[in-house]
Amino acid sequence: MRTYGVNSARIAVLGNDEKVDKNGFGKFATGVENGIFTANAATSMGVTAGDITGLAPTSTRVYGSDMIVEVSHQGTGSVSVTLGVNDLPVEVIHAISGFTLTSEGFAVLGAKSHAPYAALELTSHNRAHQLLHFALVKGIFSPEVHNLQTIMNLYKHNPIHLHLPQLTVLQMVLFTLKQLKMTSGQLILQHGII
Repeated sequence: MRTYGVNSARIAVLGNDEKVDKNGFGKFATGVENGIFTANAATSMGVTAGDITGLAPTSTRVYGSDMIVEVSHQGTGSVSVTLGVNDLPVEVIHAISGFTLTSEGFAVLGAKSHAPYAALELTSHNRAHQLLHFALVKGIFSPEVHNLQTIMNLYKHNPIHLHLPQLTVLQMVLFTLKQLKMTSGQLILQHGII
């Protein structure tokens, strides 16, 4: 299946009950609806990348009688997502990366920091312009890399990349708006869009 571009990303902080925490972004409200932040051109100057890797499972060979008698090839590998956003609001970065805010207004990331579980949905489209949704329903964002450099003569806007390296439950869903079906732990390919 071929995808064309990346339209938006929706991020939600999950509570202890693994449901969307409606207060996960605190008092920050720009682009947040029902506890879900939507990154798009209006809220964060656009999403630049959503690289999902590690979907292929690890193959395990079983040997017997001096030969391979079985190959176990099931599930997924070590799934991770790198999300590129041009200007993700710092309030969102702080909420999903586990920063704590001091009364003086400092954002602190230290030994006792703990990033919450989060959900991520990326939207793209196929050649027929049908929306495709890729949902990763539970993982932990790791803080971004800060690479401070001079801008020289030209202003070059570097996108923010967030990495979602620890997915304990993977649910990757591909669907059009007419076909909203989610099955835990499966990659759903339906509706002739492949």
